[in-house]
Amino acid sequence: MPRSTPLMMIPGLCLVLLIAGLVLSAQETPAPAGQPTVAAKRYPFNQCLVSGERLQGDSVVSTIVEGQEFKFINQGSLKKFLKEPQKYLEKFRRDVALLRQDKGTP
Repeated sequence: MPRSTPLMMIPGLCLVLLIAGLVLSAQETPAPAGQPTVAAKRYPFNQCLVSGERLQGDSVVSTIVEGQEFKFINQGSLKKFLKEPQKYLEKFRRDVALLRQDKGTP
């Protein structure tokens, strides 16, 4: 079995740091005293970003990434999102663009 070198470990380390950053950004932190809190942008769909299933019931979970709320049908879908955030963020942006086209807004 070949020995791993520090250079071979960089992609794995980058992934761990990316996921950790998303998890930390998903946690709500209170605004400093005297400053108003900024609300995240509301999730505009009634389906899970990952599974496409309708959002309903007690198992729905949400997180906030880059000031945008995202909702998921359950913890499993949230974990998939956190595993490949870029994939789902790109999907979300495409879906929002389509929604805007349907509504005729820029």
